[in-house]
Formats: sequence, structure tokens, C-alpha cells
Amino acid sequence: MSRRRSANISHPVSYALQVVGQNWIMSFIDLGAVLGTLTVLVELINIGTLAAFSMVSIAVLILRRTHLDMPRAFSVARACQSCRCWPFWLACS
Repeated sequence: MSRRRSANISHPVSYALQVVGQNWIMSFIDLGAVLGTLTVLVELINIGTLAAFSMVSIAVLILRRTHLDMPRAFSVARACQSCRCWPFWLACS
């Protein structure tokens, strides 16, 4: 039985290409590894943004229910009384 030694190299393919003198290919492989890491970072940022938006939206709903006397800076447009269906109140003047 042969035993294999572990070299503890973080990028073994890049290291092997560097040893054989193919530094330009090694650069492309390292660039792909960096871009792969960036996609994970972008996904984490998107998750954080979605979580923050959700928390603020829930907080606004809670404040609108619990603090009825608080002044409202923005309001939602309301439909006129004659048009009860949603798509048709846009046509009302």
C-alpha cells in the first residue's frame, strides 16, 4: 500500500501550472477562482438586502397598526366609489 502525502496547497492546479512554467494559464485559473468567490459574495449581499427590506416592511406595517395617530407622509391612491374592481378604477376620472 502506498501512502500519499498531502502538500497543503490551496490552489493545486495553479501550483502545478506554475511548476511547469505555464504562468499565463495559471492566471486564468486564479481569475476564475476569484470570480467564483465574488458570486458567493454577491449572493450574500442580495440576501442581506432582502432581509433588511423585509424587516423595514414589517416594521412599517406594525407601526401603521399600533400608532394610528402618527402623521403619514405618504398615502396610497384610493379608488372612486363607483368602480369597485381594481383594473377599472384606473380609468375613472
